[in-house]
Amino acid sequence: MDLKLILIAGVFSLLLAACARELDSSLTTLETGDCVKTPGIAIDGVDSLKHIDCSEDGTMLVLHTFDISGYEEWPGDANVTRVSDSGCPPRTNYVLSPTEDSWNSADDREVVCFE
Repeated sequence: MDLKLILIAGVFSLLLAACARELDSSLTTLETGDCVKTPGIAIDGVDSLKHIDCSEDGTMLVLHTFDISGYEEWPGDANVTRVSDSGCPPRTNYVLSPTEDSWNSADDREVVCFE
């Protein structure tokens, strides 16, 4: 097989894998009133959350969720932060918002506001 054809096939496979990437369902099924275990600090962001009973210690309550709209392409960290902060209720202690990677590879637009 021609080396050029192998390289093209490899690049195509990588593109398909990137397009098929999905966020962990624990991040995409959050609704107002849900509780999750407080996540540890991660350099790359949060990959998953453990849904727990709200009476347990170490919980974060989902106050509000909404999608960022009005942008076709990644709007930049500053705009995501601005939109997230303005859309979350005042008593919000933690915000989970899209990263550039999740925006581009998983079509992530959701902001989750926690108390």
